Amino acid sequence: MIEQDVAVGAAFQGGGKKITAARLITFSGGPLTDAGWPRKNIHTDTDFAKSTGLPSRCASGTHFQGQMVEFMVDLFGERWFETGSMNVKFVDLVLEDQIVTAHAKVVDKKPDAKKGTRIELEVWSERNDGRKVMTGTAAGVVG
Repeated sequence: MIEQDVAVGAAFQGGGKKITAARLITFSGGPLTDAGWPRKNIHTDTDFAKSTGLPSRCASGTHFQGQMVEFMVDLFGERWFETGSMNVKFVDLVLEDQIVTAHAKVVDKKPDAKKGTRIELEVWSERNDGRKVMTGTAAGVVG
């Protein structure tokens, strides 16, 4: 977890998660009770994905955005839900069986008289080949 005395420049890395076929289908297949589950789309069906020009199934951006939220909760605790913010953009694809890892770097600290210290972060997620797939900023309060 991040503490008030964290240094500007400190870097953090979450655990990598493999984007398996089971994760893709469960996350993007629609409600489990739907007839014909899972829905066929670029996230759940290899042939459908290839018909759109993709090399294989790919993760929804919200899939690894959710992983970043989990990482923020690891760093700030459940308080992040009350004091946290995140602004990200998706910059590349995550294909089936790639591993995605969340990263954060402290870029600023600001006193918050009512709550503690607001920690500002540069955040990004990258695939196991080192390519960034999501970039942005996040913040939360500690103390």
